[in-house]
This record gives sequence, structure tokens and C-alpha cells, in this order.
Amino acid sequence: MPTLFRVRYRTVFVLAVLILAAGWLGANGAIVRADAPSGEALDSYMCPVCHATPNLKMQLASGEFLSVTVEPQTYKQSVHGNVLQCTACHAEITGYPHPARALARPSVRDVPFLMRAYTACGTCHRPEYDQYLGSAHAQALGAGKPDAAICSDCHGAHDMTQANPAQVGLALVPAVYSCAKCHQQEFEDYRASVHGKDLLGKGDPNVPACVDCHNPHSMTQAKNNPDFRRQSLAICVSCHADAQLMTKYGLSTRILSTYVADFHGATAQLYPSRLGQAPEQAMCYDCHSNHNIKSTVSADGLLQANLLAACQKCHADASVNFPAAWVGHHDPTPDNLPLVFWIRGIYNVLITGTILVLVGHIALDIRRVFLNTLRGGNQAHD
Repeated sequence: MPTLFRVRYRTVFVLAVLILAAGWLGANGAIVRADAPSGEALDSYMCPVCHATPNLKMQLASGEFLSVTVEPQTYKQSVHGNVLQCTACHAEITGYPHPARALARPSVRDVPFLMRAYTACGTCHRPEYDQYLGSAHAQALGAGKPDAAICSDCHGAHDMTQANPAQVGLALVPAVYSCAKCHQQEFEDYRASVHGKDLLGKGDPNVPACVDCHNPHSMTQAKNNPDFRRQSLAICVSCHADAQLMTKYGLSTRILSTYVADFHGATAQLYPSRLGQAPEQAMCYDCHSNHNIKSTVSADGLLQANLLAACQKCHADASVNFPAAWVGHHDPTPDNLPLVFWIRGIYNVLITGTILVLVGHIALDIRRVFLNTLRGGNQAHD
């Protein structure tokens, strides 16, 4: 047998053995130990050689195992797939064997790695990173809460997708479930609300998700935050003052004009709060709630209960019928609130007539003074 043929035969045989071994490991769950022999320098193109193996696991100090399989196609199709090498985020991995991880259990977050990874995002995404540093999530992380959300919790890690402003509505559904991982009660309230039922239940792309009200990067801490309270009216009217959108749901488009025409809205506009202070006047979510927003025709009475509780915050003696004084975001018409419509009409006539009479009286008085002055001047001349 020629020497060249024997060399090629041996090469094919070795490759076949390696392929069969990789297949067996994939079928039975491969285990990588920190003391595995190797001394070669690591390049990112080499990572899939091991990490593409199905059921690849790393043994922790506790004896438990952590999955370290990464589907190559998933990462390749991500927004970073053809741009960043693995070591852009995994900068501590410079060779094999890899440094040992100080994880006690698979469910425990690797805080040192996550801290390095999310700060690496700021290298390319500086504006978003700077916003995050002032957010409630960053504050919680700085306070020693390792479960606080970082970039990869919302955007994903190896499957990161492009954030496209044109893709709204249903594209935000995964974001809602991401928020639910930490904010379970808020999620349950949202899911039971008119917004949640339409987005999660009916697939309506027009209703708001969490990030429509809470900026995803500069997330404020709570509804009582002064900045959020001041901005809440603009957030609500961005949809509810849109005539084309509200027509689809048969809702009033006069939400802003009717709000600023009443006492609460007028005082909120005329006497804006000083910087750092939350407006004291009733805002949208004081009456409608924030996450558990109910329909105005809801039969469970929760909206009415919210209204009464909101009124009693300032009007301690408010009775059950007190909220009925508010006519809602609709202009009175002969068919809708006819009594209010006709009384308002009578007042408009009386007020207009009174003003016209007063103006006429003043005009006649000025005319009399002018004529008397003119007559007095003529008599003195004679």
C-alpha cells in the first residue's frame, strides 16, 4: 500500500473516530471538567467546536451541572452573530481549560461575569448604557441585588435581536414576559387589564406594553416618582388623543381637552409642580389605576371603586355618589347627559347676555359722557 494512501487512510480513520465520539457525547450529555487537558490559546472560531455539542454541561463545585451548549445558528442569526466574537463578552476566557466559575448552583446568577458583560455593552451602546446607569434597575444592582435586570435579561444573550422601532405591538409581547420574571404581581394585574387582555389575549398590536409607559433603559422606580408622575399625562394622551386610533375602539378622543378643562387638569397646567416634586392633582392613573386598568363599562365595579378611593385621598368625606359628579371624557350632548347639556347651554346664554348688556351699558355711558363734554364746550364758546 503506498505511503500517501496509508497517511490519508489514517487521517480519515481518526476523523471518523472523532465524529463518532462527538455524536456519542451529544446523545449522552457531554461533561466538561475544569481539569481537562489542553494548553492551546483560544480563538472565538474554536468555541463552537465544543459548545455546539448538544447537552454539553459544566460541573460546578457543588457537584451539580450547568448547561453550556450554545446553538451556533442561533448566535449567527443574532444581531451580534457576524459582528462580535465570543470573547467580546467572555473576555475572561483566554484559553483552555477555562477559569473555574464560583457558582454554587445552576440557578444562581454569575454576578462577576454579568457585571463585566453588561458594562461591555456600553462600548457600542453608550447612550442606552448611560440611561441604564440612572435607572431603578442599576440602582438595585448597586444596592447589592444580583437579580436586578441587566441588558441581556431583556435583549437576550446569544439570541439577541435587532431593536426596530417600526416593530411595535406584538413584537413587544416577549418584553412583557421578560418583565414578569421579576414583577410577577404587576404582570398579573396587567394581564387582567384591558391593555393586557387585548395584547396577550387577542393579539392586538395597538395597545401599550410595559416599555411604552416605562422607558426600557431609564426605567423609573415607581408610579410616585415625581418625574414619572409629571410625564404620565403625556404618556396616556400619546394614544388616547389619537383620533384615528381611538375610533377603532369607540373611545373618546377628548381625553386631554376634557381633563384640562376641569379643576384637576386646569390646576395641573396653571400651577406646574416645582422640579423634584410630584403633582398633587389627580392624574390619569389615580382614577384608572396603573397596571390593572379597567374598562369604563366594566361590570366588576373596580373602576368605580378606584374612582372613590382616588377622590377620598383629597376629599375625605366623599360618598359613594361623589365620583358621579365627573362626567367623564365626553362632551355633554342631548343624548349623553342631557341635563348637563341644557344647563350648560342656559348658562352660556345667560353669561353671554350679561356680558353683552354690560358692554352695551358701558358704551352708552361713554357716549353720554362724550356728548355732555361736547355740549359743555359749545356752551362755553357761546
